[in-house]
Amino acid sequence: MIADLRRLAAYSDNEMGDVPKDAGALRPTRLRCEYHADPLGIDTASPRLSWIVESGQQGQAQTVYRLLVATNDKKLAAGLFQPR
Repeated sequence: MIADLRRLAAYSDNEMGDVPKDAGALRPTRLRCEYHADPLGIDTASPRLSWIVESGQQGQAQTVYRLLVATNDKKLAAGLFQPR
């Protein structure tokens, strides 16, 4: 699942365009699912997801988030998200 979250983070970076790392863009890091970095066998219908955001500038803060869910990378890249 964390590999999927990492792909999502990479997809988010692509959606922001070519923003230099020092431009203050927030980047998700330390992705977790049920408090585990590399979870295996998560047995819950609604797993808890968490992350830390980092920025090249002081004072930056996350105010909103959007999770995009798809069964594979191609659907995610094509914008074929699967809402719950």
